[in-house]
Amino acid sequence: MTVDLALVGKGLGLRLRELAAALERYDGFAFRPGQGEVVADALDDEQAKAAALTLVLRALRAGCDAVGWRVLSRVAEGDTTTSEIAELLSCPRIVAWEQVNELLQVGLVGRDLDGDRIGITEAGRGVVDVVSQLADAASEGVER
Repeated sequence: MTVDLALVGKGLGLRLRELAAALERYDGFAFRPGQGEVVADALDDEQAKAAALTLVLRALRAGCDAVGWRVLSRVAEGDTTTSEIAELLSCPRIVAWEQVNELLQVGLVGRDLDGDRIGITEAGRGVVDVVSQLADAASEGVER
C-alpha cells in the first residue's frame, strides 16, 4: 500500500491550524482589566512553510524515537489507554501520559479525556505506514 503523503501532510497541517487558533485565543485573553488585545500577525507563505517544516520534523522526531515508535505503533493497532501504554513501556502512568502528550502535541494521536482513550490520527497512521514501508524495503535482500 502506498502512503498518500498529501493526506499525511494535511493531517499535520490541521494541527498547525489548531496551534494558530490557540495562539490567537491566547493573544486575545485579557490577564488584567483594561489590558488591550494583541493582534497576531498573519503568516506569509515563507513563514507558513517554515512553521510547517518545524512541525513535520517535530512529528517525525516524536513518532520515530524508540519510545514514541512503540507508543505510536501500539495505538495504530487500535485505541488504548495511558494505563495500557504504561504497561507496554514498563513505566508509571504519569510517564506514559507524558509520552502520549508528545505525540498529541504534534498531531499524531488524539485523546478522549472521558475514558482516557488514545487513538491514532490520519497523520499518525501516515507516519506508521511510511516507516513500515521504509523498513520493509530496507530488509529486502538482507541475508538471514
